[in-house]
Amino acid sequence: MKRLLAVFAPGPDRPLLSDRAEIDRLYRRCRLSVMLSITLGYGIAYTCRLGLSVVKKPLIDGGIYTADELGIIGSAIFYAYAFGKCVNGFLADHANIRYFWPTGVLLSALINIAMGSSTVLWLSVALWALNGWFQGFGAPAGVVAMTQWFSNRERGRIYGIWSTAHSIGEGLTFVGLAGLVTYFGWRGGFIGPGVICVAVAIVLYITMRDRPQTLGLPSVADWKNDHGVSTAAAGAKSTWQLQLSVLKLPAIWVLSLACATMTMTRYGLNSWGML
Repeated sequence: MKRLLAVFAPGPDRPLLSDRAEIDRLYRRCRLSVMLSITLGYGIAYTCRLGLSVVKKPLIDGGIYTADELGIIGSAIFYAYAFGKCVNGFLADHANIRYFWPTGVLLSALINIAMGSSTVLWLSVALWALNGWFQGFGAPAGVVAMTQWFSNRERGRIYGIWSTAHSIGEGLTFVGLAGLVTYFGWRGGFIGPGVICVAVAIVLYITMRDRPQTLGLPSVADWKNDHGVSTAAAGAKSTWQLQLSVLKLPAIWVLSLACATMTMTRYGLNSWGML
């Protein structure tokens, strides 16, 4: 287990570069690479999450699964995704995002390829639940990458750009996978995005970056001179205490409830609208 965790451990800080021009050049290049990676990469990885929605009709028409059985398989990914997203969020805070997220994409891709060969209900349930867990690497990794490479005043704009990844992914899923299923049958709806996302994971290993300090760069707060609330002003609380204080905010629970009801409608249409 220690060796497994060591794989995702953040790299050591390098001595700070002294050339301001080189610092600016590296920051601009890496920020663009990270932003494209978390936006386009997340969008393409989304195709490994919604494939079941596209193949439901051919699975039912072929007598492989009933609608009730597909409901069981489909619910597995959402429960696993919710739990995995929460747990993986804590892990992502302490991980090397350059390795953490591409690993999730790779494992999700391999599971999709395996789903293309499964016609056993409980095997499909188990595989699709695992897929949900590894899909839960993406959002936490994206948020952590944004906080590492973009300052407080930039994050609203950057988050807005990154949030388009969901729409990109849904569009690719319902258009691209429909074509694959038309020509290759329901198995193509799983194997196709799986193969594509194996390649995407390899690209992400190359284009993602660990913290700026591992490249000899100052923190983004120092680089942008945007430090926000100081540690002293925050009462020098631990990370856990700060996270707990967020959970005590009524507004967070109201927003969570609103998001939950909106998501029910969204995924209800995504999951069953094609039937």
